[in-house]
Amino acid sequence: MKQIKEVLKLKYKMDFSFRRIAKSVGISASTALDYFKRFEIILMSLVEFILFRFHYCIYVLNWRNYISFYKTF
Repeated sequence: MKQIKEVLKLKYKMDFSFRRIAKSVGISASTALDYFKRFEIILMSLVEFILFRFHYCIYVLNWRNYISFYKTF
């Protein structure tokens, strides 16, 4: 877990190459790249999930307002 955190920190904060990250952390460059790719996939999935939930909530709220508006007549 510490290695993964270190890889992400060096890539995002320091903008190191994967070779340099691998040398600093003590892992192979392909492992550093794999950690980074897996994190990107998880991050994109999380963003899609949040946007889907937000869109669904807005849809439900609009639908409830639509129904309550027509109940007043």
